[in-house]
Amino acid sequence: MSASKSIVNPKIKKLEKELKFLLESQSAGLVGSWERDFETNNIYATKEFFRIIGVKPPRDSKIRFSQYLKLVHPEDRNKLLTATKLASLAPDYYSTQYRLIRPDYKLIEVVINAKIIRDKQEKLIGIRGTICDFTLQQKAINDLAEAKKSAEHLAVMHEAYLANMSHEIRTPLTAILGFGDLLLQKNLKGEVKDFLDAIQISSKNLLHIINDVLDTSKIYSGVLVFEKKQFSILKMMDSLQTMFKRKAEAKQLKLEFDKDAKVPLIVEGDPTRLSQILINLIENAIKFTEKGSIKVSAEVLKKRFNIWHIEFSIKDTGIGIPTEQQKIIFNRYQQATPATPRKYGGTGLGLNICKRLIELQGGTLSLSSTVGAGSVFTLVLPFKQVHQIKAAPIKVNYAADQTNVQKLKKLEVLLAEDNLMNAKFLSNVFGMYKMKLDVAENGKEALEKMKKKKYDLILMDIQMPELNGFETTEIIRHEWKSNIPIIAITAHALAGEKNKCLQSGMNEYLTKPIAPQLLFQEINKVVFTNQTNKNYTYE
Repeated sequence: MSASKSIVNPKIKKLEKELKFLLESQSAGLVGSWERDFETNNIYATKEFFRIIGVKPPRDSKIRFSQYLKLVHPEDRNKLLTATKLASLAPDYYSTQYRLIRPDYKLIEVVINAKIIRDKQEKLIGIRGTICDFTLQQKAINDLAEAKKSAEHLAVMHEAYLANMSHEIRTPLTAILGFGDLLLQKNLKGEVKDFLDAIQISSKNLLHIINDVLDTSKIYSGVLVFEKKQFSILKMMDSLQTMFKRKAEAKQLKLEFDKDAKVPLIVEGDPTRLSQILINLIENAIKFTEKGSIKVSAEVLKKRFNIWHIEFSIKDTGIGIPTEQQKIIFNRYQQATPATPRKYGGTGLGLNICKRLIELQGGTLSLSSTVGAGSVFTLVLPFKQVHQIKAAPIKVNYAADQTNVQKLKKLEVLLAEDNLMNAKFLSNVFGMYKMKLDVAENGKEALEKMKKKKYDLILMDIQMPELNGFETTEIIRHEWKSNIPIIAITAHALAGEKNKCLQSGMNEYLTKPIAPQLLFQEINKVVFTNQTNKNYTYE
């Protein structure tokens, strides 16, 4: 008998120890156990269960289901009853979540995980499960959702602010740069020409700063979208060489472009962003080099499957960058020395933008520099090789080829533009080439003019009173069923604005300030070559 006790007692102690451990774990984890008997409709539960629902544990550790149901939030009772009803059809486990109002009026969120209990005849006799106090977790989830909603709202406001800022600054800049260009064609001389040159340079610098600020904002707000277009890296290099030839010659610098013959003829990537990066780095090289040379090269670093890693390097014999500054030169608002902005200008955003644009495309940007000897910026970007030659035109900011303006003289063009200076500028541009242009101050007036006269093309500003550009295009395309070519001319330069214009039914998109030759190229494209927006189906 004593031997039997010696065997049983350790087993009992072990079970008691395990039970104590289980109950303590439940308490620490805010989890209680329960079992509902369908025959008696009683719920038998642990102390932690009662602690969670805010009820003093009865001696018999049970509570009527009807009593428990009263604690459930009125809006959630059907949810609980439905879950229980569906449980009878479930083969094994089920889970649900609802709110309880405790006797102390504290609102809590609970999660129920349960298992169906059946007898030998598979009859449903009860449910056994756990209850977890999910209040803190649910609050965190709600707070996170609210924070996300608030952040999204702020992002929308931020983008709207940037769009408005871009519009408000670019609109007067269009007039300043435009009229400046017109005056420069008047063969002005002496002090007047010097003053005008200074105005143009300052205006272009201001435009460059605006673009940098907008690019930085787009990058860090996550709204920047990269295009996937077919283009030629080799042709882009030729274009860049043409673009910077005069700048280098003006400083008596030797400018070399070295192209690896192994570079694929056509690749897929974002030509606009690549040209932006290379232009920034080459401009810096020319700016910070007083004598010597600048060498720009492109070569194949490696190839993996159909992805080619192309290495571009921009080497100069300029002032160089101190070692301590090289570690932070790619940070926002950082420049080589405190004296750099005073002597050379700039915002300290250009290199940061380049680095971020490269990294977002899966590439790298590095620097090697010696003070007094020069610098080498090396960037590596992956491109997909394209065997079918269908290259997109390379967008590089240099003077466009002359377009045959003669055939454009026959066109009847309508400009919808509410800014008097911009309208006057474009009227002067068209007048110089003896081209026809009617002006409407808003979308409503543009529609009235279209009723009275047949036009071949509309130049559509976006932000206008009465009817804006989108609303006007909507009427033209959907109500009037007209396929007249429409070119958006807007001061908005944010990500997604171009797609928004194209999706609304416009054929092309130009941002202010607008170079006359680029405008004529786009007119020629949409009117005569039929290269219009293919993403939109007129209904």
